[in-house]
Amino acid sequence: MTIPRSEYPHLTSHERAETVSNAAPSSRIFLEILLVDDEPHILSALSISLEDSSHHVITALGGQKALDLLHQRPFDLVITDLNMPGVDGITVLRSAKEIRPGTKVILMTGSLLPASTRRLVSREANGFLPKPFGFAELHRAVASCLNREALSSSSCKQPSCNSVEALPP
Repeated sequence: MTIPRSEYPHLTSHERAETVSNAAPSSRIFLEILLVDDEPHILSALSISLEDSSHHVITALGGQKALDLLHQRPFDLVITDLNMPGVDGITVLRSAKEIRPGTKVILMTGSLLPASTRRLVSREANGFLPKPFGFAELHRAVASCLNREALSSSSCKQPSCNSVEALPP
């Protein structure tokens, strides 16, 4: 049996994640993930992969749509492209953390990052996925940011989550 989010709005993301990790597979709570990119085919492929892992995924085509959704409902995790026209991933990251400080954010990009951006990512984001990446890397990053140990700490400590070493030069 799946418990819809509307039946547990009082739980924090930490409590939802703990419930998920302790629940039998048939009674898992869907974790809410906002997936943001300006390329529809990327949104579609990543969304299908994450939904197959029993996560509830909402997609946003671009940063402005993501900001609108962040104001409408809570998310446990936001996965956003860094480079998008208009509202970029840094703005999405900062807005997600400002609106709901417990929200985890993973940035993804195919661009080389300057040192100042790498420092920002290591301080503010909870994870980083350099493009191109496979579904296995995506699932590892999500699991690292949403597992019980990561959520009980102030930030992710897992190697694939918030790893400056994973950042391109």
